[in-house]
Amino acid sequence: MNKLSDQFKNRIHDLESKCKSIHDEHSNLMEVLGSTRLEAAEWKRKFEGTLDENGVSNASIKRCDRSIDWKIKYENTISEQKAVSEKIAAMEERLKQASAKEDGMRAEFSRVLDEKENVITEKDAKLATLEQLLSSTRSELKKSELKVKECSLEAKDLRVQVSDLNEKCESMISAAKSRENETQALKQERDYLDKKHLSHMEELGKLCLRLEDAESEASSAKKLADLLRLEAEAAQNNEKSLQTSLAEKCTEIERAKSRIQELEKVCLKLDSEESEASASKELVDSMKREADALRMNVNELQTSLQDKCIEIDQANCRIEELEKICLKLKDAEDEAATAKELASSMKTEVESARYNENKLQALLQEKNIEIDNLGRQKNALSETLEKRAKQNEEAVAEWHRIINAEKEKNMRVNTMQRVDSFMVSDEATPMQRVKRLKVEASVTSSGSVFETEEDTASQESGRAMSAMTPRRCTSSGGGGGESSSTGMDHSKYTMKKLRDEILKHGFGAELVGLKNARKSVLVELYERCVLRK
Repeated sequence: MNKLSDQFKNRIHDLESKCKSIHDEHSNLMEVLGSTRLEAAEWKRKFEGTLDENGVSNASIKRCDRSIDWKIKYENTISEQKAVSEKIAAMEERLKQASAKEDGMRAEFSRVLDEKENVITEKDAKLATLEQLLSSTRSELKKSELKVKECSLEAKDLRVQVSDLNEKCESMISAAKSRENETQALKQERDYLDKKHLSHMEELGKLCLRLEDAESEASSAKKLADLLRLEAEAAQNNEKSLQTSLAEKCTEIERAKSRIQELEKVCLKLDSEESEASASKELVDSMKREADALRMNVNELQTSLQDKCIEIDQANCRIEELEKICLKLKDAEDEAATAKELASSMKTEVESARYNENKLQALLQEKNIEIDNLGRQKNALSETLEKRAKQNEEAVAEWHRIINAEKEKNMRVNTMQRVDSFMVSDEATPMQRVKRLKVEASVTSSGSVFETEEDTASQESGRAMSAMTPRRCTSSGGGGGESSSTGMDHSKYTMKKLRDEILKHGFGAELVGLKNARKSVLVELYERCVLRK
């Protein structure tokens, strides 16, 4: 007990020290968090200031985004081209596989045709012999009729013989009729056998499919049976180990029970002797504790025994399930064997292959049609690939042109900003410089003769800083680029609006072909493509 109390005290002391250290770390972290929040607020204030100062650079960032979009489109077209090439390779592989299958089918059907032709020749020989017999019987009938006529002319006393000969003639005629009936029956049987052959061939195809399925199921069943056998062996080994452990636990339980009985006897003896000293009381207490501990061990062993028994029952159930699965697998193997026997019997009953030959010819025609269709598809894909390649090249050229124009424009903006910084030192913000430029442009609008240079990025931004390049000022004041497109003529659309309308109606290729297009060129393209459509 003293050891346990010391251990608990040490444990409590360690936990208190850890708790103090954790509180100290928490306070330090809270201080660090407060300092970081203050720094974040300062950085946020600085960032807002820099955003106010760097408002000019937003237009250039959007232009770069537009160039990145063109680059992504180019990569997408390259990936599509690779996918189309992979599809063409897959089609060629399918064509090769189809040709190999056709060769195998032709060889198999030629072999079957040879066998059936031999059977047909044998039956033709039999029919020839029967026809010879019929011709011989007919000749004999004619001869007998001549003899009857001669006998009737010779004498009347030979009427008995003539009657006999007439009976013989009637018997021969009946035999001839029976032979003719037999020939007709043979022909009917031949037609019936042809029909039966067709049905047998269809059943043979179904049986072949069933046979393949049964073989695959049998192979998987064998694998499952092997796995189940291994699991059953492992379960048996586990059961043996559990039985050995149960025997050991039972021996331990018996020992513990005997020990408990001995301790109870000792306790009774010690209780009866009331005159013994306090030392004996301590011994009694220790013996009682040992008895309680042994009882706890016995209870734990009993619970472990119950758990082991449950595990053994589960293992037995698993073994029974595995045995049932093995029986099912054996039944599946028997069914596969019977399917094989049926397939072999159906193959032996096949007699003719004319229908299969016609079917093979039809399949060959269908395959030729499919090959022609695949060739057409291949040609169409090659043409689309060439068109896509041309469009990609044009898109790349347009992308490079836009990047170069953006670089030149950024250089002009930088030079103008430097001039503004030298000329006007009291202007602190870029918005003041923009206002000054607007005033100068309105003053010098009558005598300015500068060319406009507009592109997709400057029209997309729509801000004041994107319009800092020199422009030709007309009498209308340049208001057509900012006016709304609703309820107005297409000649008053902005360049961005015209480009969007042309792309929306599917004339992007013609738009890409135009380099450094002005607004008048875009208006003509809009009238030629969109309005006519």
